[in-house]
Amino acid sequence: MHLHFCETYFIEPGHEVFDIYVNGVKKFDNYDVVARTGARFKANVEILPNISSSGTITVECVPEPGSGAQINGIEILKP
Repeated sequence: MHLHFCETYFIEPGHEVFDIYVNGVKKFDNYDVVARTGARFKANVEILPNISSSGTITVECVPEPGSGAQINGIEILKP
């Protein structure tokens, strides 16, 4: 699975900080796109290998209080 991110609004880290869960398992803690990429409008792809599923994959973003969350794309790849 590939998760695609790109911050299109905020220019400084700390405005959109969130946890990412896949099938109920926390994969990223305090994810901040600007902090990871260093800039607004810069894409980032996180690769999550070996996501097991019985036909359904659940992706949940839980923002920090006062924050937002956004994933720009999700790719599901066959093993």
